[in-house]
Amino acid sequence: MFSYYNRVTTLSVHSTLIVCFCLYTACHSGKGHTEFSLIKEVEHTSVKNQGISQNCWIYATVSFLESECLRHNNLRNEFSVAYILSNSYKLKAIQSIGKKCVECFVIGGEAHDVINVIRNKGIIPAKYINEDSLDTNYDEYTYQCLSLFIKNSTCSTQINMNQATRGIDSILEKNIGPLPIRFKYRNNEINPIAYFGQLGLNLNDYIELTSYSNYKSYSMVKLDIPDNWSSGYYVNLPYEEFLKSAYKALDNGFSFVWDGDVSEEGFSISQGIAILSEDSQKLIIEHGIDSARLITFRNKTTTDNHLMHIIGYYKDRKGNKYFKAKNSYGTNSGIEGYIFMSEEYFSLKTISIMINKKSIPNKIDE
Repeated sequence: MFSYYNRVTTLSVHSTLIVCFCLYTACHSGKGHTEFSLIKEVEHTSVKNQGISQNCWIYATVSFLESECLRHNNLRNEFSVAYILSNSYKLKAIQSIGKKCVECFVIGGEAHDVINVIRNKGIIPAKYINEDSLDTNYDEYTYQCLSLFIKNSTCSTQINMNQATRGIDSILEKNIGPLPIRFKYRNNEINPIAYFGQLGLNLNDYIELTSYSNYKSYSMVKLDIPDNWSSGYYVNLPYEEFLKSAYKALDNGFSFVWDGDVSEEGFSISQGIAILSEDSQKLIIEHGIDSARLITFRNKTTTDNHLMHIIGYYKDRKGNKYFKAKNSYGTNSGIEGYIFMSEEYFSLKTISIMINKKSIPNKIDE
């Protein structure tokens, strides 16, 4: 998962129907500007900054759920990233010790890992953990401490899981802090599970979609990607239906989580644009999008190295469509914290999306 901590000078963009900014890329001469017109945008919370952490998978999914609250009942909530991280680290550390598998303990995660934590542990408002007070590299340091603990634990011929769990809890509390068991919400004491229950969201509504031609269409597949440590399953769709689902969701007022690759030459954090390189464009022309997606997935030029929250789409003067992604690198990156991703980039470099199944055709829901 990518992190970003350089403060970048960016252009100021007003929240109007027309978004104009200068692009200096291989596909844009830099002489003038590209003009984007709003087609659809979903209400969302403010841009956050993950700093040097590798928690994009949490930031993107939490942002998505915050938009779901706004859509569902007009509640503006901001959820704790540290709460999700602590619970996720504990779960994967226990799993790694139980399997005696040190390499199974990875620092990253997927959108479904956030859902799994909430399903079992609930969630809390961000204000109940002062994340600004944590060390800038608290996730990396915690990961290193837990990795060493797992390595030492798995060296034993007999593992005492109760003792191991206490050791994990001690590391998490020292580096992230104690997690609130109860807190105030609407003048009542409430626990994290009950709090989420009052938000009115159904976790069973959230599914992940992918599109790779080596799998049967409409089948449930387990993607072989490093951060899928919890063996999450994805609905595999034909490419055209996969793309249609993304637009359908936005048109119906739903946002979604994007998981994909940002190592492409045309992905510019500073300029807030994501377009394909000439080589990637040629690959699609020569092989078609289905084969190109599979080729880049297998040769690892498309990996799941970043997650973002897609909150809308726009078009340029030529009618080309661009998804608007809410990133987690702060407002001094991109276009006030947002990335405009071409449909072509989305088509090749997307591994999966998490979506509310109510926003898509019934055939996919089934």
